[in-house]
Amino acid sequence: YAFDTDGSLWIADVGQNEIEEVTVLRADKGLSPGADLGWDRLEGDSEFSDPGPTDGWPDDDAPVIEPLFTYTHDEGCSISGGFVYHGAALPQLENKYLFSDYCNSEIRSITQSGDSELPGLTGEAVVSINADENGEPLVLDSRGISRIAPG
Repeated sequence: YAFDTDGSLWIADVGQNEIEEVTVLRADKGLSPGADLGWDRLEGDSEFSDPGPTDGWPDDDAPVIEPLFTYTHDEGCSISGGFVYHGAALPQLENKYLFSDYCNSEIRSITQSGDSELPGLTGEAVVSINADENGEPLVLDSRGISRIAPG
């Protein structure tokens, strides 16, 4: 997970069997602690096939916060979280959340409205994407730590 400069919390949530997701707890929505993201009734935006016992489920009928973006295991196997870009070197990525997947390692971006883009960047078994001291992306993958730089 990563906080954006506006206080919103971006969560790259690894799925159980089929679906990976990005969910945003937006600071301007005034959510209280303990927001319900749907687990284990939902996996991403789909009903989970075997939710198990219902002990501990909220019984206050609080709304489930739906993911901003999902993808299936046809496209990857384990989402690797990142951050919302606010650097200077890659203006085409401004205000977009950067993330990847351990299995396919394409670096992706999504807009605040959930539109996904592939900026043409890749890693190898990406584990995490984080900002350096200047807000520029660093990728931690099986090769080590590398910079994403303009091409």
